[in-house]
Amino acid sequence: MIEKEFSKLLPLLEKKRDEVLAKEKWKKIDLSKPFVVMPYTKYVKRIVQTLCSYGMKIMTICDNNTKLHGMTVDSIRITAVEHVQNLDPYTQMIILSTNPLTVGQIVEQLLSLNIVQNNIFVFEELLSSVTNDLRIDLHRQVLDFLNLTPDFDDQQEIQNATLNILKLMSELRDEHSIDVLLSILTARYYKDFRLLSHIVNKTQYFAGFFPIRENEVFIDAGAFIGDTAIDFVSRTGGEYIIHSFEPNPVIYKKLQNAVSGNERIICHQVGLGNKSEELSFTTSTGGDGKVVATGDVKVQIITGDSLNLAPTWIKADVEGSEMALLQGFQRTIKQYKPRLSICVYHNSYDLWEIPQYIKSLVPDYQFMLLHRCKSWAETVLFAALPEDYS
Repeated sequence: MIEKEFSKLLPLLEKKRDEVLAKEKWKKIDLSKPFVVMPYTKYVKRIVQTLCSYGMKIMTICDNNTKLHGMTVDSIRITAVEHVQNLDPYTQMIILSTNPLTVGQIVEQLLSLNIVQNNIFVFEELLSSVTNDLRIDLHRQVLDFLNLTPDFDDQQEIQNATLNILKLMSELRDEHSIDVLLSILTARYYKDFRLLSHIVNKTQYFAGFFPIRENEVFIDAGAFIGDTAIDFVSRTGGEYIIHSFEPNPVIYKKLQNAVSGNERIICHQVGLGNKSEELSFTTSTGGDGKVVATGDVKVQIITGDSLNLAPTWIKADVEGSEMALLQGFQRTIKQYKPRLSICVYHNSYDLWEIPQYIKSLVPDYQFMLLHRCKSWAETVLFAALPEDYS
């Protein structure tokens, strides 16, 4: 039965792969020569270590964060970006960020430092310059980053989920959302992030089809340092209330400082889940703090229903706890039918299981998808009643 259903999906994945690879023309990097990579992140660290294991010569890692300067990754020193001024202007610079906004900023900075534009390369150009084995190995780093088991088989998981995937495809409102879904699945199935390069969207939550309306009651779950709330405020001149939830005690203080003075933003130092409980949480100065059994602090978790709010919009980026959050909001969602912007990339199966659960709460919801990075991250599912789309 699974094989029969997958025979309907596989040709779509093959077609998408062939279309993208035929259309995109990426520059090639001469990896026999030393090169510079930037910026530094935990994910980039994995990429650097993998490239080194294949014998590639990385001169330095550049980053604007002065706190990182002098640190090393496999004996490769992290230096200031200005360091490139001391290098040959034809030095190959590889930008490993998969966030298009970050990439654009780095390109401008390098050009201002007289680096030749043709020698500035991006992530998908690196993937086009390596062997297939190395490209698959780099993809495997994503699985490690997601804390998936070594024997995880994304191809088998997609095959097993074919019915749910085809059902989701039929429930998407527009062709772009279908393209996003197929491209993500194709990249995962063939272990090739290049297949995502054409679907990257600059906006994460505030898309044209989801405009901010008058008197929004906005739930910002996974508020981080208030970036989404601040973006929300910058886009509206109307009345609103924002409830910002951030359980990470390290980040919560930054959130409070960022939104202080705005009485319409109410901060809550709790997480949102499917029951009231205290859970172990791993703190982080970045946005990847999350509930794990080996966490270094305890945080309070509550259900959204216990708040007795009437939200018009719920946004959730809670590092893999999105399903639990929705379960804790089930009464609220059924009653008020708010618009939803839910991250569906932290767990491999969220892409199809979360919309299925949302549909069980409100059968009339329709879906759209946007994706904001040239890797696994930042896929957002939008759900709303037909009349609530613009």
